[in-house]
Amino acid sequence: MPHLHLSKGRQRSLWSQIREFSHVARDWLRKVRRSARKALMVDEAAVALRRTGTFATAVPPEVYAVKGMLSHKERDMLYTLARDRFTGSGAVIDAGSLFGASTVSLAAGLADRQGADFIRPPLHSYDHFLINDYIRAFLLQELQIDRQVGDSFYDLYQRNIEPYRHLISLHRGDLLSQKWTADDIEILFLDVCKSPQLNSHVLQEFLPHLIPGLSVFVQQDYHHPHLPWIHVTMEALNRCFEVETESVEESILCRFVNPPTEEELDACITYSFSPTEQLALIDSAIERLAPQNRGCVALAKAILCLSLFGHAAAEKQLAELLSVYSEGNVPFRNWNVYVEQVRRRIAISNR
Repeated sequence: MPHLHLSKGRQRSLWSQIREFSHVARDWLRKVRRSARKALMVDEAAVALRRTGTFATAVPPEVYAVKGMLSHKERDMLYTLARDRFTGSGAVIDAGSLFGASTVSLAAGLADRQGADFIRPPLHSYDHFLINDYIRAFLLQELQIDRQVGDSFYDLYQRNIEPYRHLISLHRGDLLSQKWTADDIEILFLDVCKSPQLNSHVLQEFLPHLIPGLSVFVQQDYHHPHLPWIHVTMEALNRCFEVETESVEESILCRFVNPPTEEELDACITYSFSPTEQLALIDSAIERLAPQNRGCVALAKAILCLSLFGHAAAEKQLAELLSVYSEGNVPFRNWNVYVEQVRRRIAISNR
């Protein structure tokens, strides 16, 4: 067979065309795969979950054995999502693992899923595993362990997740320095957006990888008064999510339905909202909830007013919301604790 002799310029041109074709083919295959995922039929259990917000009751006891700050209902939810909703089309993100309560809940669900055979660990868990004042107090009270602020509790996490270690890829360290370099994400659990910077980083790294029509998203701090940037940015992206269950204790469960535009995502990552826009967004977030689920987000509005307008505005907002919401009509286990925390924050700001 005769050899084909090509000039170096022609060879470079052909290689360039081959690379271009491979990129086009890869993008086309990705689109086909996403379309196929959107067309997947969910089973009756998943349909029931979407409509009623009910979760598995036959949960393995080890899911409740890990000491942590997640309620049993939230653990039931994570177990059910991993067992009944995960298809294997993407990864599972556990951001803010702490002692492993969320990790074990998700991992146990994955292990109990039909056809649970994974080529590589599907669950990615993130935490810096360093003790702060709040965690130190929890360790003393719940585990009678005395460690200093700045010490590691990674050994406690490792002990708790050991039976499921083969399902977990650990990402230890400061989340702000970590990048998501894998492909799609099916389940995104967030208990880590404790600062505007962390919230922005999470949106930048994880949100573009959610699968429209398939991915589910849990924001564990939604019914929490101290992190108003969560409510502002989630409301700015409200057309991207369909709320499935407004309140699973402090969590909100959503299905990802539409990708954000570049402009929408950039506004949230940079948090480029005026004070007026922030107030309008958190008011919209409150109004979107059923009346019985509005209390904690209304408390978050008081904290937002404190940061934007100072003590007097926050005090007025707190008085207004307490005339509407009380322990009797707000079904949150930490309602009275949160009210006192917000009251103290406002009082301290005036000293």
